[in-house]
Amino acid sequence: MNKIFEIIINSLIYIYTRWHVIHRCTSSFGDQKLINSIIIYSNTALGDTLLSTPAIKKIRELFPCAKITWFIHEKYYPLFQKSSCINDFILYQGGYKGFISNILSLRQKKPDLVVMLHSNAPQDIQSAVLSGASWILKTPTKSPLKKYLSLLFPEQLDHAIKQRMRLVEFLAGQEIDFYSSGKSIRLWLSPAEEPKSTVLLPQGKKAVGLQLGASDMYKMWPIEFFAQLVQKLLMWREDIIVVLLGDPSEKYLSEDFFKFFQGEDSCRVFDAIGKTTILSLPSLLKELCLVVSNDTGTMHLSVALEIPVVALFGNTNSQASGIIQDLDKHVMIDKSHEGIQSRAIRKKERDNKAMRRISAQEVFAVIQKKII
Repeated sequence: MNKIFEIIINSLIYIYTRWHVIHRCTSSFGDQKLINSIIIYSNTALGDTLLSTPAIKKIRELFPCAKITWFIHEKYYPLFQKSSCINDFILYQGGYKGFISNILSLRQKKPDLVVMLHSNAPQDIQSAVLSGASWILKTPTKSPLKKYLSLLFPEQLDHAIKQRMRLVEFLAGQEIDFYSSGKSIRLWLSPAEEPKSTVLLPQGKKAVGLQLGASDMYKMWPIEFFAQLVQKLLMWREDIIVVLLGDPSEKYLSEDFFKFFQGEDSCRVFDAIGKTTILSLPSLLKELCLVVSNDTGTMHLSVALEIPVVALFGNTNSQASGIIQDLDKHVMIDKSHEGIQSRAIRKKERDNKAMRRISAQEVFAVIQKKII
């Protein structure tokens, strides 16, 4: 059914663009004063949404008087609801859900410019074209609909933040030395509220959070390695407690964890998987002295909250999606240089052998240096 709908929408776009002009850009963007309304797309996972925040802040600085609307995934919208950079939000529900109502909402904004920092089909280029915008920019893409974009940015091996900022540089008409002060690359959030976590932790302890899951299995450090790490931590210091992190869909991971970790010290492990909302998660993270995480949204959220992170990379490259702020506070253990599975292999078919190159002892040794 979605395929048929996609064909219909693409046919509609073909007809629509016969009379609606999308301007083409070459070496420069043009007069910024012509831009009164901007739609920013960053509507994928939590981590990628946070990685877009430095560019969003910079766009606001470039267009201080423009009305900016953020097309964002409804699940993560509450974390950014009070942002001073944004005038309004349009909520993405996933797939083609709400496509028609989204088009109507986009057209009501009368956008001059659409900036797609991180978005995937369906809906992204299709809805951008039908929004009526005169300029449509998107970070490098292989989409067959890229012919409708105002400019094609070349693929470059670079960090996700810098890829997005390169698009902002084009809008600014000059290079942005955003690494010089570090201020321009900081991740941020602006939640509507921050309810207290319902996970009660004992006072006076060093709480270490473990993000067991990830969006795909190939990004996940083996559960038994997490169990080995916890055993080392609890034997090392009596004031350490461990908090298992994850959303409700990852509840099975805590069950797997306790198959590997049993005994009297299990009372010092607090299972918080599935017990927080997207709004209460920051409150829980702030109670932790350190987070050990796979390449996940929780990792990036912890970085935004300035909580020390030990980040684990095996089949993803930290140079592309790792941490680039407060590097004195965070540590990345990256084994991707020892070989990453081909992108030709579908994500769901990749394994986590690369993550097995990271030993529990290696992670433990890093934590020993971070916890005082």
